Amino acid sequence: MSPVRTLALLCAALLVSSALLRADDHSVIFDPDVNFSSFKTFTMRDARLTSARPELNFPLVIKTINDAIRTALTTAGLKEAPAGGDLSVALNITGVDYGIGPFGRASAVSRGRGRGGASSLPVDFTEVTLVLDLEHGNPAALVWRGVYHDTEGDAQKLAAALPKDAAKLLGEYPPKKK
Repeated sequence: MSPVRTLALLCAALLVSSALLRADDHSVIFDPDVNFSSFKTFTMRDARLTSARPELNFPLVIKTINDAIRTALTTAGLKEAPAGGDLSVALNITGVDYGIGPFGRASAVSRGRGRGGASSLPVDFTEVTLVLDLEHGNPAALVWRGVYHDTEGDAQKLAAALPKDAAKLLGEYPPKKK
C-alpha cells in the first residue's frame, strides 16, 4: 500500500473514531414566555421507536425509558394524570445503523436495498436520536423539547443508556430563566 493511501486511511479512521468519542450530545429548547410553575400534572402519550436493531425494539426498552421520564417529572414536582394532564409527554426515538465504507466514510446501513450500496456494509455503530416533547393545551402547543443523540458500537449498551439519556434531558426541566 502506498504511503499516501496509508496516511489517508489513518486520517479517515481518526476522524471516525473522534466522531464516535464525542457522539453523545443533547440540547433543550423551550418557550421563554411560558410559566412552567403553573403546570401540575402530565400525561404520557404512546412512545414511538423506529429502528432495525432488535435490542432497541424490545418492549422493555420503552418501558424503562417511560419509567425514567415519570420519575424525572415526579421529582420536578409534577403528578401523572391518566388523561388530560397539563402537559402531554411525547417520546420519539429513531435509530440508524452505520457501517464504515471506503476511505473511512460512515454510511447508513439499510435493509432491503440492493445493488451493492450501503446495505452490503456490516453495522459498525448505531446512532439514536431521542426526542422528548412536552406540549400544553388543545390544540397542543410545544412548550419544551429535549433532543439527545447517542452513538454506540454495541446496540445493547445503547438500549441500556437511553433511560439515563431521557433523565438527563429532564434534569433541565423546569427551565431556568436567564
